[in-house]
Amino acid sequence: MSNRVLIKRGLSSNLNNAGVVAGELKYATDTNKLYIGTGTENIEIGGGGGSSRVIEVEYEDELPELSETLLGRIYYVRNTHKYYYVRGINGEYNFSAYYCKPNSQLETNISYEYQYVTPEDKVYKLNIDSTGYDFIKEATQDPGAKGRFADGTYIICTSSRKLFIADSTTESGYRELTNLTYSYYTRMNGSNAVAGNYFFCNSYNQIYYINSVSWNEFSEVIRVESRPNAEKRYAGKYYFVPNYIYYIYATTPEVLSWEQLKTDVDLRNLKTEIEYLLSGRLEVVEYSYQQPEACEEALGKLYMWKQYGEYKICVPGDTVVATIASVTQEESSGSTGSDDGGLDVLMPIGGNYKQYMEGTYANIPQAGYGCNCYYATDQNKYYISMSTSGGYMTYYWEEVEMKTQSYKPTTDQTKGYYKVVSGNTTTIYQVVTYYHWVDLADDQHPFVSCQKVSGQWGYDSFYFNRLQLEYTEKDLSSMETGYIYGVIEDA
Repeated sequence: MSNRVLIKRGLSSNLNNAGVVAGELKYATDTNKLYIGTGTENIEIGGGGGSSRVIEVEYEDELPELSETLLGRIYYVRNTHKYYYVRGINGEYNFSAYYCKPNSQLETNISYEYQYVTPEDKVYKLNIDSTGYDFIKEATQDPGAKGRFADGTYIICTSSRKLFIADSTTESGYRELTNLTYSYYTRMNGSNAVAGNYFFCNSYNQIYYINSVSWNEFSEVIRVESRPNAEKRYAGKYYFVPNYIYYIYATTPEVLSWEQLKTDVDLRNLKTEIEYLLSGRLEVVEYSYQQPEACEEALGKLYMWKQYGEYKICVPGDTVVATIASVTQEESSGSTGSDDGGLDVLMPIGGNYKQYMEGTYANIPQAGYGCNCYYATDQNKYYISMSTSGGYMTYYWEEVEMKTQSYKPTTDQTKGYYKVVSGNTTTIYQVVTYYHWVDLADDQHPFVSCQKVSGQWGYDSFYFNRLQLEYTEKDLSSMETGYIYGVIEDA
């Protein structure tokens, strides 16, 4: 089976914005030059005029010794007909989380390093400019006799919680520095740092003089809906997920390694082989960081993350009837009484856990705390408890359209929410189809159905590599618009 070739295209001036993913091809439409990513840069290949940077050796053991100077170079081994490049591997990554306190206005006297000012929709970071000095700790009221310490030595006396500096020009041999903030447990922060003061904490190995304290807008943070994975492509950046700041960092540095470019295409003569792939008519949707929702609207489109070479299509799964909430009302009462603040709600038998509740919108409970569906009687509107997942879970209410009927819905009914009242039991159902993503670049899905095309073909050809598939032949004239069809080549 042939290799699948995926290519980015655009102006050569935008080449640096297209990413440097190893093995990913870029075609410059204004210069007709072809480039390949190595992980650190894009290198021109097969560009004509002898400008190719592919270096040839006879055998693999003739590859140079690993060095950072080799980054961005491609080596072709004539004996095995393979391409190699140098990249960093086996790096390990983790993340740090910092609480970002939400405030209605900027507060300068708080103990947190970050704060989010909601009316401004801005994140601020505490900046303390300080100078550290070595010191000697004495468990006494004062430093003692004159001459014990060299001039300029800082002495902290823990019994009196005073700071002195040795000065032989004074009568006692010491000067007390009264501008001291002494903290036994709490480290320096926005609530105890004072510009112009010295700061001491028992956990510090230096005494610090605070030059300035300020809160500045933190423009380096990237706003996201969930914490990114701890991996190389996110490392060295800050991410804001209300109400936390995440920083991804390397715990183990990468090591250099020779890696094979996973292609059997002759890079030196690739240009003429791929030109026919550059006239695709398939709708392409570009995204970055956040993977789009797999849903019905995503069908028939190719989703692409340009920077990291992800190519995905959405496929439907099963349609099911899911139970969202169910509650049985006690026959003796339709009200919770004083325990629930006088709300007029349906009360379940056997406890206060109410999956379905009714009442005014002002009394809607907090999302994610037991109630899955709420009917606001004063608005005649229904709300479903939703959540966003990731490093930080967030719950919220979403207004939905509710259909009312006397029987449980079936999977062939219109997708949506249904309210069924049977006796004194109310049940909320959802008819829903689940969708999922297929990554054309990485995933191996043995159950993807494919069709072999017969007839004139004028669209992009998609080559599925490493997929063992059965396919049936389908005539081009019978194909429907809005769907992705693949051309399967025999080996």
